[in-house]
Amino acid sequence: MKNIYSGLVKKLGILALTAFCFVLFSVGANAQTVLVNYDFASATAGTPCTATPLTTATGVTSTFTTGGTGGGACTTPTGTAAASPPAFVANASNQAVSLSSFAAGSTNYFQFQLSGVSAYQDYMLFFQTRRSGTGPVNVDVQYSLNGTTFTTFATIQPPNSTTFSAFTVDLSSVAAIEGQPTVYFRLLGRDGTGSTGTFVIDNFQVRAMAVSAAGATVSGRITNARGRGLGYVTVMMAGGALEEPIYATTSAFGYYQFNDIPPGETYVLTVFSKRYQFKQSSIVINVNNDFTDADFVGYIPFQ
Repeated sequence: MKNIYSGLVKKLGILALTAFCFVLFSVGANAQTVLVNYDFASATAGTPCTATPLTTATGVTSTFTTGGTGGGACTTPTGTAAASPPAFVANASNQAVSLSSFAAGSTNYFQFQLSGVSAYQDYMLFFQTRRSGTGPVNVDVQYSLNGTTFTTFATIQPPNSTTFSAFTVDLSSVAAIEGQPTVYFRLLGRDGTGSTGTFVIDNFQVRAMAVSAAGATVSGRITNARGRGLGYVTVMMAGGALEEPIYATTSAFGYYQFNDIPPGETYVLTVFSKRYQFKQSSIVINVNNDFTDADFVGYIPFQ
């Protein structure tokens, strides 16, 4: 009984460890990449404001600017970073950026351009913001592919406060910006009531998921000279991005298929059978997209 119990515990332990490892793998595989961080420590006041990012992901570049019908005049107030910045803040400096001139009907915006992002999807924006009493009541979160035509995705209401509030905007449902080489984001303040009204942001960050490269399908048919399918023939694929050979068996009608093959590589297909022989038992194929005619012709040798 003790041995049975011990064996059961070991099996359960292995299952638990397997499940734990799977969870770790899943989390790692779906981790977001921080594409750009702005803490505005380098921001320079002006019309427009300028700032360089604190960090960017490898291969990604980013620019920041301001503008709007209110003039886009921008200052860099100090001592405005949140006392307890949220977890996404990489380095909270004591400098932010602030837009003013929000008389009735006027709009002003902060704009961020990201380039070199064609390998990313499922964007998320993180930032902190606040406004004065006559500043913009509403802020439109917008995106664009050309920096000219913008689409509003969501509208937030920054607090009328001297204390920042953190906002997260999930744009993972916006297919239009996925896999694009350049993407623009705007925070457009509107519906203010005074020319001295202010709209302040700090600690702006963009995250995204890496686009998964779709695997190719390699398929074919094995027949005799009359075109009749030969079943139960083994096909081996090797080389390219494969760490070790993989195998498929033909159906009763001679068809076989390999799925999720990394494209852009050269592979070798080889057929094996105890019953049939092949004049050409191996072929070399270049897989850039789905490959559908990797065919072989077999025959039964004379005894």
